[in-house]
Amino acid sequence: MKLVHYQIPIRFPAAEPMDSFPVGITRRGPGRELSAVLFCVPGSNRLYYPFMTGPMIPTSPAARPERPAKPRILVVDDEEMVAFMLAELLKLLGYEPIVCNDPLRALAMLEENDYDLVLSDFRMPEMDGREFYQTAVARNPTLAKRIIFLTGDTKAEDVADFLSSSGALYLGKPFELTAVRRTVTQALAARGVGVGRPSNPANS
Repeated sequence: MKLVHYQIPIRFPAAEPMDSFPVGITRRGPGRELSAVLFCVPGSNRLYYPFMTGPMIPTSPAARPERPAKPRILVVDDEEMVAFMLAELLKLLGYEPIVCNDPLRALAMLEENDYDLVLSDFRMPEMDGREFYQTAVARNPTLAKRIIFLTGDTKAEDVADFLSSSGALYLGKPFELTAVRRTVTQALAARGVGVGRPSNPANS
């Protein structure tokens, strides 16, 4: 489906000022629907919304096949912006990322929930990647092949030695979409888990 963004002004009487808020609307047809979200610009009496072109999505249960669940990936990095950017890349590739900025909390989350993969930074204040890996695997040995490390320091002796001895996969920083796709697909395939469904509308 192709997305084309337009700014469509809809005027309202100036005597009725509106605060900024999203308003969901839905256009319906026989067995089909198309949704959009309108946003009011602060201090303006206009609404704007992105206009979507392309085939509408069938709403009939018989015409809408059920999609398999997306692989869930835990992203662990104490740098919030780095974790956010990686999560956005994973969403583009069709995965369901869950972000955690605290490795100690991440260890608790691994005991509370099941994740298909874990993408963890190697250099973190609370504990380094080696300690995080050893603790996680000691609690759940199946995580040994599910942890991928994030590092921009692969030439450091301690990092290189650990990656070599553990056999863990890694992603170099800064991240590249092709490298993220390749490494995540490799790790999931080793576990017999299907890859994600790309969320790019152009590929829908």
